[in-house]
Amino acid sequence: MSNKEIYRELCLHTPIPVFGQYWWMEATALGKDWDVFIVRHPDTGQPVCMLPFHILRRAGMRCVLMPAHTQLSWVWIADKVDRQAVYRLLLKQITDYFRKHHLLTFSIQGYFDPMLREAFLANGFTLKERVSYRIDTTQNMDAIEQHFSTNKKRQIKKAVQGGITMCDLSISGFYAAHRQFLSQRGKTIDYSEGFFTALAEQTLSRKQGRIIAARSPGGCILAAIFLVWDTDVCYYLLPTYNASYAHSGAMAWLTLQSIQIAKAKGLIFDFEGSMNPGIANSYRQFGSTPSTYYGVEKHCKLWSAVSAIHTLCTGIKSRKNPVSPCKSRFLALPL
Repeated sequence: MSNKEIYRELCLHTPIPVFGQYWWMEATALGKDWDVFIVRHPDTGQPVCMLPFHILRRAGMRCVLMPAHTQLSWVWIADKVDRQAVYRLLLKQITDYFRKHHLLTFSIQGYFDPMLREAFLANGFTLKERVSYRIDTTQNMDAIEQHFSTNKKRQIKKAVQGGITMCDLSISGFYAAHRQFLSQRGKTIDYSEGFFTALAEQTLSRKQGRIIAARSPGGCILAAIFLVWDTDVCYYLLPTYNASYAHSGAMAWLTLQSIQIAKAKGLIFDFEGSMNPGIANSYRQFGSTPSTYYGVEKHCKLWSAVSAIHTLCTGIKSRKNPVSPCKSRFLALPL
């Protein structure tokens, strides 16, 4: 069996975070390659540790990077093993792979335990702290909402008074909304419709996600969110809002509905992290608490030069092809 086939068997019988599940790896690869590092027991040959990873190319060189809309990498390790010894073998595989394939960069992130973080550092990788924001939904909703800021409570009240209602949105409807709403702010969408369709179809067919929207009394979509979840956590994966109605309170109200969905399923609500201070502040206003995870990186000597060239080319391209803000006040979208 190939490493991916072995990992698929593991996923069939083991509770695994959504971003590490076999079908998620397949959907986010979308024609590109991915593989699995597998550490085997020296005596029995049985797998005792696995780390799935995506293989992408930058400037024609191979890289290990996080795919789009994937917050966390996940490492499975068997019970009752010498974790230090297993992690040492895992890092040997990773460093050997880095040298053999002349990787431009290796960059993943996740809730890695202290022993694994030490193993990465001992092998020349750098660690960066990153923060997500979470809400413990074991509290009752009144207690949860009491922790909302005055500003968020005001926005939610305004949405209720405005008669906003929630509906489910189609995959194509969400993509059209996100593209339109970004265009209003002079931005372009950074993922293809084919990529999103493949990912959303897999997620929804497994009942591990939902696309919800806030709709005005006139039937206009004011905000939308793509939620995904596993057995423990509900992730606020892709939120988007109509900038022309930014003061309607729709985004805050729809976020409240998302928290209620997570609570009904008995799941932690995770805002999926942001290092942007403005976005992080908005998440904190929902009474969320910071949760630290780690980015792990290692680059070859060419990385700085390639990154500089990529940044320069991207800047030139954006100046040649500016995006015009959308002139329409709103968009009626397929549900």
